[in-house]
Amino acid sequence: MLRQLIILLPLLVLFSLGGCERSKDWVAGCCGDAPAVSPTPALAQANQLQDAETAYDRGDYQRALKIWQPLADQGNPVAQRWVGELYDLGDGGLRTDKAEAVKWYQKALKTWQLLADRGDAEAQRWIGEMYDGGYGVKQDYAEALKWWRKAADQGYAPAQHSIGMLYNIGFGAKRDYAEAAKWFRKAADQGYAPAQMQIGNMYESGEGVKRDYAEAMKWFRKAADQGATWASVRAQMQIGEFYMDGRGVQQNYSEAFKWLSKAVDQGDRWGGVDLGRLYEYGRGVKQDYARAYMLFWIGSAEDYDRCSMEAHRLIPKMTPEQIAEGKRLIKEWLPKRGEIPASEALTKDVP
Repeated sequence: MLRQLIILLPLLVLFSLGGCERSKDWVAGCCGDAPAVSPTPALAQANQLQDAETAYDRGDYQRALKIWQPLADQGNPVAQRWVGELYDLGDGGLRTDKAEAVKWYQKALKTWQLLADRGDAEAQRWIGEMYDGGYGVKQDYAEALKWWRKAADQGYAPAQHSIGMLYNIGFGAKRDYAEAAKWFRKAADQGYAPAQMQIGNMYESGEGVKRDYAEAMKWFRKAADQGATWASVRAQMQIGEFYMDGRGVQQNYSEAFKWLSKAVDQGDRWGGVDLGRLYEYGRGVKQDYARAYMLFWIGSAEDYDRCSMEAHRLIPKMTPEQIAEGKRLIKEWLPKRGEIPASEALTKDVP
């Protein structure tokens, strides 16, 4: 449960955004007075937004910026919001520039406000996200909840999920796991992957619902089947852990290896520790200390102390050749997944 909380807090906004799974035509570049646009460019831009957010989730901020910036220049509010965040945080090779960040946030808000005033549920949800994170406006959870309820009342699943997140964490409303589960279930029943993953977490922990590992696995599978969204990848990791531990299913290291590999291959570093242990002990896969070391290391971006301890615990078992191979695998992995902040600290300690 502690690890779930560590994951949950920094990813509140990401999970609330739920990837770029958007179908409305206006994502293709509505601006000014929000003229209608044709479905074809809308679909193309929606796909570009998804590609950018997938790159962002994997830590490849420069690739994300390369996609978002042209879309932002064309007036796409989703891209404008993300470009603002890159300036806000100084990611993607940009210098930190709060004024520039606010400029892009305000561009996005102007468009969303026009649409939200016309009753557009997606725009209402985005305005809620901006108040939730304090992006271009003063952070105000009550205001965020107000806008999310407007969208949720129209049956909009992402907004229902966002409300569930507030109740789950206790921001803007008293923490209420049962209420969180209610809202997650509304969105999950509509096929919204982030909500499916969250309701699975609740059945795993027994918060808001009766603990039921089999039911948790059911929801994780639903989320995992929805492609390469962040929530889907995290659900794949959860499935791997369930097979590894024998929770809700019969213990099966081969299945654990399959699902954890899927998650890690798509950028989930939390799964690296468990996958590394499978390689270390030869469970479900041929024993490979070098690859286990590499996997422990890449997980250091999420939990440096824990992953560093695992890596250093493994070193005495390794030959110099295996250590060298582990380093090579790390260098091979980096360009594919983006730079990991903890990289130098761990490799410097290797004898």
